[in-house]
Amino acid sequence: MPNDRAAFETVYFYDPVEGEYGFLSNYFEAGIAFNDRRYPSSEHAYQAAKAADRGMHDWLAASPTPQLAAVAGDALTAEQSRADWLAIRVPLMRQILRAKFTQHRDLLARLLATGERRLAELASGPSEANLFWSEVDGAGDNMLGRLLMELRSDLRNANHDIASMDRKADKGS
Repeated sequence: MPNDRAAFETVYFYDPVEGEYGFLSNYFEAGIAFNDRRYPSSEHAYQAAKAADRGMHDWLAASPTPQLAAVAGDALTAEQSRADWLAIRVPLMRQILRAKFTQHRDLLARLLATGERRLAELASGPSEANLFWSEVDGAGDNMLGRLLMELRSDLRNANHDIASMDRKADKGS
């Protein structure tokens, strides 16, 4: 484990267009292919998956901005949401994040460049969603940051394995 103090610093992100780490936000507009459909951002894919009704799903998927998709998706009632939503939202987000970073090698390189630093979405208001996915004034589960760190570790190991195989192939082993 590195003893460099920078390894223990936290990388905060939220706004997709401000700062060096805006690309970590689900609001960052990097289109993804997910479940046989294209989405303008990971937020679009996540919020659309929440809808029980196909029409609402399609509307959320085509929402003009990720922020609007988030507001509309967060406003869905329990009746408008999938019955299994609370059980699937974290595994679903894990899959969506994997799609985002494996489909955009430039974003993957930037994620890996965060090293071992802690990642945390820093939200501004203490809503239920913010306290689950983010941190607000030092409180919250930071689930999005935790999933990004998990993904970073998985993809770093996968990249290391691929690089190792490439080196062996170059040597004729």
